[in-house]
Amino acid sequence: RMLDELYTVFDTLSSAFDVYKVGTIGDAYMIAGGIIGDKEAHATATADMAFAMRAAVKLVRAPHNGEALCIRIGIHSGPAMTGVPG
Repeated sequence: RMLDELYTVFDTLSSAFDVYKVGTIGDAYMIAGGIIGDKEAHATATADMAFAMRAAVKLVRAPHNGEALCIRIGIHSGPAMTGVPG
């Protein structure tokens, strides 16, 4: 329930910053800038999304002790490739 609440907030942010939600794997939330929206400002949008995520995580509390959550954010810049495993 806690991750669902957090990811709902992140989904709203991804729409606001015009970044593409790649998906969630376990507790990882992955986005990509430059896929949709303003392709010239993709690095700024990605960084702004990261700052907004850091602020938003303070709104969600750990269910077992009520403490604020901590998150780790990483940003990669450069070409990306995609594939479909099969």
